[in-house]
Amino acid sequence: MERLLGILTFQGWAYREIADDGEETLTAFMIVLLGVVCGSFLLGDADPRTAAVLALLGDKFGLTAQASQLFLIATDALLSVLGWFLAAVLLALVGMAFGGSGSIGAMLRTTGYAQFFSLLALLPSAGIALLHLPSTVLVLNFLFGLLGLIAYVVAVAYAAQVGTGAAIGISCASGCLGTILAAAIIFALVSLFGSSAIGSTLLALPTPTP
Repeated sequence: MERLLGILTFQGWAYREIADDGEETLTAFMIVLLGVVCGSFLLGDADPRTAAVLALLGDKFGLTAQASQLFLIATDALLSVLGWFLAAVLLALVGMAFGGSGSIGAMLRTTGYAQFFSLLALLPSAGIALLHLPSTVLVLNFLFGLLGLIAYVVAVAYAAQVGTGAAIGISCASGCLGTILAAAIIFALVSLFGSSAIGSTLLALPTPTP
């Protein structure tokens, strides 16, 4: 708990200890997974993209509403964890070009912990129905998003053992390479399965968070 509080308050010692402690990998994994599952349960019904894919699963495969939702949650969780791992690999490799350590494990742990801000961002979103204050929710979402971005850069800096400027460069370069790779994968899927089914499914995929 002390380390998590250190992450939330941007304490360098917390990021350093998590980067060096291999036992924190499981905790980082649980933070990533919890954010996806909680997001699906709290916001899934309110997201029109999710509703569209649930309807598609029901029409094409005859799944019930509950089965479709469970399938979508499992798919989101798998893709998010896979994205987290691939992002850590890409960040570590790009980090080496910036003189970083290139430790994939350290990158997994620090960026996983940094995603706790995304988990906190679900609280104001879920409060829309209770508080009826959409403008306040938008401000809080922006605030948590900004804090999460700062935490992500700090996480990259301590995992790669580089300065803040280099960490920003690593993050930007990795983001560009990741976008190119994702576009190539989408193009390949569309070529194989057609644009209509793939396009509808992609609309409901979780948006990657830095």
